[in-house]
Amino acid sequence: MLHRIDLHDDRIDISIYVAVLLSERSDTGIDTSGEPAQMEAQLHHISMPVCRLRRGREVRLIISESMDANPATADPVLVRLIATAHAAQAAMHAAGDLQLIDIAKAQGFTEKYFTLLLRLATLDPGIVQAIVEGRQPALFTRQRLAKITNLPIDWASQRSALGFL
Repeated sequence: MLHRIDLHDDRIDISIYVAVLLSERSDTGIDTSGEPAQMEAQLHHISMPVCRLRRGREVRLIISESMDANPATADPVLVRLIATAHAAQAAMHAAGDLQLIDIAKAQGFTEKYFTLLLRLATLDPGIVQAIVEGRQPALFTRQRLAKITNLPIDWASQRSALGFL
């Protein structure tokens, strides 16, 4: 039934033999002795847009209709980032009058990364819960979250900006 699958950067192309789908017999019913034009006429081509999603060493192909679909499991790297952000916030509260740079160094982070963690600690609790349960949008990754520099303060705007509607 399957003739060929071609993976491209932006799509997946599948070629199948129509005769097999229409045939009620158990054999393939495909005449491979015919002319190339006849063989091509028996093929049906399907093309679907896809997006490659990289999470660490893992790469997933996301079919465009399911781009907003939830992944099957929580992303452990993303969950660890959220946990680290809340630990950074707790360290900040416990530090008293220390300078931000000193607190960051004591925690083993640069000032820039520590500031990022503090910003992520203010995420909407609904977003945090969705991340922990693995219900975040498929294209929502640690890299995307870490690159957001203008995270809205109010939670409704956060949900909208991050695709958690």
